[in-house]
Amino acid sequence: MTTWTYNFEEDNFQRDYLLDINPYWTNRLRGSAANLIDGRWIDKSTGLFIDITGLSQTHGLTRPGVISCKNLHRYKIHEIYPLREVKFEEFKAYVPNSYEKILIKEYRSKAFTSTEFSGHDWQPAIGSWVPKTRFEPHKLYRLRNGKMMKIKIDDPRGLEAVPRPTISQLMWRLIYW
Repeated sequence: MTTWTYNFEEDNFQRDYLLDINPYWTNRLRGSAANLIDGRWIDKSTGLFIDITGLSQTHGLTRPGVISCKNLHRYKIHEIYPLREVKFEEFKAYVPNSYEKILIKEYRSKAFTSTEFSGHDWQPAIGSWVPKTRFEPHKLYRLRNGKMMKIKIDDPRGLEAVPRPTISQLMWRLIYW
């Protein structure tokens, strides 16, 4: 396990991360399914993490041009490479060449339109997932762009009550959504 420190000079803050690599990452077969994740990138301040999974051509004779991970996800090489350079929250990032096709195959097309997930609602006006609460009263607020948003009535901060997502949370959305 190694520690990495990043200084975000423009925003005047620093963040520490752990890179944890599974000692069995070179074993490319599924096995007992106990070691499917090859590594983990962990934000030390929040505990949020991104799983790292290696891709390799494990069945070159029977499936030429196909790469897969230990969790049996398969991709044609041209779906992944060449990687596309994109801007993500003002940072340079790389995504698979056919990322939309890959996401639709994995999560269906609802991954691009669903606004509910794991007890949260996506609030596009603030760019954040907001927890749903069943028993607390809410009030609908009209935002400047005309959209409506639910905020707890007893919270005097209004829209400020919803925290901005961290870089780690945004990366989590990119990878897991």
